[in-house]
Amino acid sequence: MKKITILALAFVLTLSVVPAMATQFKSQGTIAVVNYNSLESGRGVCVFMKPAGPGTGWFCLWETTHLYTEMTDIIRDAYINAKTCTMEWANTDRTGNLQINVVSCE
Repeated sequence: MKKITILALAFVLTLSVVPAMATQFKSQGTIAVVNYNSLESGRGVCVFMKPAGPGTGWFCLWETTHLYTEMTDIIRDAYINAKTCTMEWANTDRTGNLQINVVSCE
């Protein structure tokens, strides 16, 4: 009986953790296009990578993102030096662009 209770608890905990982790997505490539649009208030840089990301293919960084300045600097350096980057996101904005929340470049 104790073994069944432990297995049931482990199963419930697994189900409660997986959905939160499943919402984080990654895409890797080099930045082909950098775009700034002053008509989109609060939005910073948007990038298009090769290979293209899913959906619109655009990854955008919003000014409300933690480490906005540091991430903008990483993106600029990666574009200038043709570095390979991994963009991570969990949401899209109102136009379907992927909202960057993690940037890693090498």
